[in-house]
Amino acid sequence: MKLFTKLVATAGIGCIAITLFTFSDRLYSKAYPIMAALNVNQSGNLRFELADDQANQTRAIIQNWHDSEKQRQGGEFQSHGWWPWGVNGFDYDNDGDIDLYLSHHGKPGGKILVNQLQETNKLTFIDLKQLSKNLPFLPGADDKPKFFDFDGDGWLDIAGLSDESKPEYLFNQQGEGFLSRGQGFTLRPLSKPIDIVDINFDGYLDLDGGLKGVWFYHPQTKSFSRDQPISITEPPGLEEKYQNLTEKHKAMRKKNRFFRAKYYQYFPTHQEGQSPSLIDLNFDGLGDLIIAGSASYGGDKIGHYLLQNDKGQYVGANDKLGLPEDAVPIYYGDINGDNLPDLLVIGNSKSGWYLNSLTGFKYQATAMDAFFKKRAPYLLRAYPVDFDGDSDPDFVMNNPRLKITEVYENLGNGEFTRVLFSKSWSANPVYITDIDNDGDSDLVLGGNNTESKTRLSIFINESKMSGNRLTIYPRYKIPNIYAAGSIIKLYLSDAEENKKTTLLAKARWNGEPITFHIGSAEQVNIEISYPDNKRTRFDGLGANQTYTLHYDGQIEGGYQAATFKAGAKSQQARP
Repeated sequence: MKLFTKLVATAGIGCIAITLFTFSDRLYSKAYPIMAALNVNQSGNLRFELADDQANQTRAIIQNWHDSEKQRQGGEFQSHGWWPWGVNGFDYDNDGDIDLYLSHHGKPGGKILVNQLQETNKLTFIDLKQLSKNLPFLPGADDKPKFFDFDGDGWLDIAGLSDESKPEYLFNQQGEGFLSRGQGFTLRPLSKPIDIVDINFDGYLDLDGGLKGVWFYHPQTKSFSRDQPISITEPPGLEEKYQNLTEKHKAMRKKNRFFRAKYYQYFPTHQEGQSPSLIDLNFDGLGDLIIAGSASYGGDKIGHYLLQNDKGQYVGANDKLGLPEDAVPIYYGDINGDNLPDLLVIGNSKSGWYLNSLTGFKYQATAMDAFFKKRAPYLLRAYPVDFDGDSDPDFVMNNPRLKITEVYENLGNGEFTRVLFSKSWSANPVYITDIDNDGDSDLVLGGNNTESKTRLSIFINESKMSGNRLTIYPRYKIPNIYAAGSIIKLYLSDAEENKKTTLLAKARWNGEPITFHIGSAEQVNIEISYPDNKRTRFDGLGANQTYTLHYDGQIEGGYQAATFKAGAKSQQARP
């Protein structure tokens, strides 16, 4: 069923094309009758098509999973017996297509849906269990599993994450299933790593778990071990008001039992980790500090903004910047094209967008405001993504425990319009990726407006692109072949006037490509700064192309697998 319908009327020799964009009635249940009448804004550019989940087999796979789990649990679901939780993905078989990973918060664990686009030339999926009969139990998650190459063989492995259960970490067997090391090979109590990077400079990727410690990978034993934390709770020398905020708020009231205050110099995103750019709230070139604090189930929400002075001290600046203290920031970045990062905050004061200027931040009402007022036990989540290539971020907004997700198109000047609404799973149902390998971002969403607990919605992006793009797959040395920890800089030229158009990104540990939207530029330059501090230039890359860029400066057109060839049964990775 398509998200939009087209009506073409023909009269005589002339053809008048009238396009009506309406939401399909099937997308909306009777619980949301007003949504069925909602039209896509005619001035907007975003268009999606809802993939047929019977044709792509996802409906049957999830329903079979549901039925077999119910039987396995004795005919009735036990506590946490069927609680679909998260959607994620990675290229399991190195064929260049993203495969999907569905995770539960409970007994069913996880499920891999292998993308058959290369094999069938159609977007369809097959349950990995059909291809790998001896597949071990795949982990669920408190949040989502992480995928990265543990052992440097060029195949992405699975890190199960939880501070409650003991999920295993599993080794990819060159695209033919996974190897379990057995009970005890777990990362517990790690549930949300801050970063995945080579911490001890041995080449292999480790996990930074913040105050819970670090987990080092040991290639000799193919295992991880936990060590002392390298992260500090907060920068030293802060004013007393900003010290020990987690403990202070927990002591205030019972609803703050889950309260956590986090101190950011690099602001995080839900899907891609921390930003590569320092927070600079007043454009003086000094890194500033954002303190974001919140508690699930009705606890406090706070946001503190501290400017760094020339003595290296952080000074509170909420009043100076015009930002509320009782609202937690959930997004930091430019939304209106003025190269100044803006803020989205959620809390007891005015939730919403605060646009940046040279004199501070100013609240701006938007079409998102009604969504911000819908409260539930978990904090709202904002996923920035440029769906239409116009170089400003559109947003997928998710209310986890209220189980709703909405998409908003960025119209420019800090204005938005809602273009999509759907029911969704409980916690982490949003996954943004190029699922059909056509160069733009699609939305994969756990849930559906009918039978949400056993359905997956794949919204194919059919928007007309407003500018050019460039997609790259960075490659580094064995064992960190996917170049995790590398910083990628894109710029038009070395000319001073082009420096403000420089774009930064981080190489992704899960092997996904990086796509830059480059406007009208026909060619651009890339510089990659690798973990060993070497910088490699790649000049004159053509627009609307995909490249694999190697550490030694080699440029290969298109996607090239991290192994000798896609699907290669080799222990040796590409150099």
